[in-house]
Amino acid sequence: MAEIHRIGLDKVARHFEELEDPRSTVNRRHPLVSVVIIALMAVLGGADGPTGIARWAALKEEFLLQVLDLPNGIPLSDSVSEGATISVQWEPPDRLRRESFEGARKEG
Repeated sequence: MAEIHRIGLDKVARHFEELEDPRSTVNRRHPLVSVVIIALMAVLGGADGPTGIARWAALKEEFLLQVLDLPNGIPLSDSVSEGATISVQWEPPDRLRRESFEGARKEG
């Protein structure tokens, strides 16, 4: 059986720090990395769409406030929707491209 490697959210967040935030400064109530991490965790947990992601985040509010940079509280669905749109248009850095993992898959 393959060995499981656990990492913290801080390490996951580092992979998204290079995202350019095209949002208007008026709409930057929540750090983009935090919105993307919330969306990622919520979708992995079964949430569907911005409203589902926002509901998931509300249910996990206590945890999220402890582990993410959320100075203005939990994002609402409109913030999640905008963050999700941005992340879909994101071009991943080389270290996150599928090709980067090909060797690891063959070795493991």
